[in-house]
Amino acid sequence: MNLTTQQLTKEFPEIHGRAFKLGPIDLVVHSGEVLGVLGKNGAGKSTLFELLTGSLDATEGSVKLNDHAMNPDATAVRRMVGYMPQGLRLPKWVSAAELLQYAAKLHDVSDVRATVERTISYWDITSYQHLPVAACSGGMQKRTGLALATIHNPDLLILDEPFEALDLVHIRALEMEIERRRRCGKISLVSTHIADYAARLCTGIVTLDEGHLAADPSWADGDAMVRKQKIESVFDKLVGKSQTELHP
Repeated sequence: MNLTTQQLTKEFPEIHGRAFKLGPIDLVVHSGEVLGVLGKNGAGKSTLFELLTGSLDATEGSVKLNDHAMNPDATAVRRMVGYMPQGLRLPKWVSAAELLQYAAKLHDVSDVRATVERTISYWDITSYQHLPVAACSGGMQKRTGLALATIHNPDLLILDEPFEALDLVHIRALEMEIERRRRCGKISLVSTHIADYAARLCTGIVTLDEGHLAADPSWADGDAMVRKQKIESVFDKLVGKSQTELHP
């Protein structure tokens, strides 16, 4: 199993005097890897994820999952992907149980009822499964989003800032699921600004800065503390490039 990009590029037209270009990006992620994607807000992480999931057309280049081309029309390939965006927006007047039943059928899981029940139990959704999304807290909605992204046990799971709004109990549940996927040879991509979680979970990291991607080849050499220091160093450099004093 592998995820590959070749010269992946997305260009946006200039707006208010500012244009943005992501790439070109050449990336290979292998079976069992958990790749951390780091960068400031606006660096291009969400754009990259939309390209990888087939939600957005590339200007140039390609994305392949298990040697199958990924694009907005590749329905069968997109079913192999689970994605939770940072700006999660769920239908307000539908319940978590209804959303999960729909997702299970959409992804053609073998036993819809059992899969939905197991997913609801794992993500601790039981107490609010029949409430409309509008009546749920931010943490409840985040767990529903994680359930929707993982219900079909996808080959590729992409999570954009998944730890936000979760309490420690559900953070641990997310860590356990990511670790299970690693052991099973699945691929996971995680964007987070929290150094501790990335240091513990990720088998590799890449940094996005103004649309350009850079990898850290020495990531595997350190323990969790060394990895955390590397992440903090990455963000220190990013801050140093742009930070000014609020008051002179």
